[in-house]
Amino acid sequence: MKIFETHAHYDDERFDEDRDELISSMLSDTGELDYIVNVGASRRGCEASLTLAAQYEKVYAAIGFHPEDIVRLKESDICFNILLTRSDFPLPRLPVIKMCFLPVILKNVITASASK
Repeated sequence: MKIFETHAHYDDERFDEDRDELISSMLSDTGELDYIVNVGASRRGCEASLTLAAQYEKVYAAIGFHPEDIVRLKESDICFNILLTRSDFPLPRLPVIKMCFLPVILKNVITASASK
């Protein structure tokens, strides 16, 4: 029985040298994994996760921003996340899993803006 890896960060720089070999091997017929969810919790991480999902048929991208990072978010980051999580946004075979941080982020950004 193969494993569904539900929380991975193969976009991390630690995998730069052998990322393709590692992912291809794990998802091969003789590999241990059936699917991988690569999690992006920052703008760069989300973009990298989407790239991996586009590159590998069995890699899914989980996108969103981590709640502890909300104070560093720019308006463009929030717009990026909103755009990608819209159900009508055309993503070519990218099985995006929506992370549930956006309401918390928006609430805190609005609160932080109001206190300035």
